[in-house]
Amino acid sequence: MTGATVQSNTFQSNVAAWSGGAICGYGTATIKANNFVGNSGTWGGAICVFATAEIAGNRLTGNAAQRCGAICVGDAGSGLLRTHPQQRDRQ
Repeated sequence: MTGATVQSNTFQSNVAAWSGGAICGYGTATIKANNFVGNSGTWGGAICVFATAEIAGNRLTGNAAQRCGAICVGDAGSGLLRTHPQQRDRQ
């Protein structure tokens, strides 16, 4: 995705063989006010971006990854992560 805004969605039980169980982006993106529940991937259980992304106000619950946890920002990207009390995974 490039220049995309992903907002107010629920992503549940998605599985990716490689990057981002629910969302994988290689272009600029805004990802906000979504629910990510039980997604999994090798890099980033819920979200993996290889570009500039603003990730804000999302709810992350039970997402798992072999690397990076719920959110992964790849080596070609930079992320602005706005934390929120509900925006965290403990896995």
